[in-house]
Amino acid sequence: MIADQTLLVIFGAAGFVINIVVLTVGGIMALSRAEASIRETINDHRAEIEDEFVRVRKEVGETTAAIRQKVTEVELWGRDNFVKKETFTQVTERFEKSIQNMGDRLETRLLRMESKIDKQSHD
Repeated sequence: MIADQTLLVIFGAAGFVINIVVLTVGGIMALSRAEASIRETINDHRAEIEDEFVRVRKEVGETTAAIRQKVTEVELWGRDNFVKKETFTQVTERFEKSIQNMGDRLETRLLRMESKIDKQSHD
């Protein structure tokens, strides 16, 4: 009887150890599958982020190039449509001289007209 009970204890202990080993191996396998799934998800997200980064980088590059082009166009437009200070001063001086000459000629004509009118009124 004691031998039977010893055998039962040994078989029970062996069964318990086998259960622990099986559960441990099963747990490790489940963790391994979970780890693989997590790694796959991380890799998928990493690929998505890298694609998004490439897209954003391209858009920023295109935007920067467009801004650079617009600045160049504005600079050229300003160069072509605005007058330099020295040229503006020269043109202004010419206008002043022209207006002065026109005023002088008008004054001369008015004086002649007055003298003619005075001459006719005295006659």
